Amino acid sequence: MLQPFMLAQRLLEGEAYATISLVPYLIFKVRKNLETLRDSVASSLHVLSIATRMTDTLDEIFGSGSEGAVASDTLPEGPRRRPRGNPILTLMASLLDPRMKGRVGIPEIDKEFVFGKIKEYMIAISRELDERIREQEHNNNDDDDDIPPANPVHVHEPSDIDMMFDDLNESYIVEQQQQGHNRADKQVSMNNNNWEQHCINLVEAELLLYQQEPSIRLYKEEGSTLTAHLVGGK
Repeated sequence: MLQPFMLAQRLLEGEAYATISLVPYLIFKVRKNLETLRDSVASSLHVLSIATRMTDTLDEIFGSGSEGAVASDTLPEGPRRRPRGNPILTLMASLLDPRMKGRVGIPEIDKEFVFGKIKEYMIAISRELDERIREQEHNNNDDDDDIPPANPVHVHEPSDIDMMFDDLNESYIVEQQQQGHNRADKQVSMNNNNWEQHCINLVEAELLLYQQEPSIRLYKEEGSTLTAHLVGGK
């Protein structure tokens, strides 16, 4: 009965490899073992009682594990106001780990939900990076504007005729500036819309390519061990 707990503890004690992405799968394995003992006709009354109580406690802390509940059970609080279930970042880490990819322990409907969250994070990160680049370019342009011209600019002194049409000339200037701002605003809006769609397309393409890639097997060849493969050995 306690063997899955011992193995999970040994795996999570590792310091040379990522462990957080293993948690959803290990919880699945522990629950599966307890449910097998609970439902087995060969289990003694003592084992049946302990397995039932441990399964109920596991469900209280980590959720039922049923389809559609692995991701959503992270939302309500558990007993004594503790967070319930696997945090969404833990589920995301499991799906983004080539060794796990949520193959077992995360139902399909929950994987769709978590991949949706991953997509939101990727787009948000892209927006943040784009804003930083734009701000840097803006700062660079401001620095260029501070550089004085190499040669003095000759200023034309307006004649009396020019002064006669100063109001009209000012209206021309205001009109041209307004048209320039409108064109610039329209171009920025078009660029933002194009960038947004381009970013979404890139994110969706990257996620699709990742999902289509096969998982990295924990047993690559005969004689290799689980721990050795986790740390990159043979």
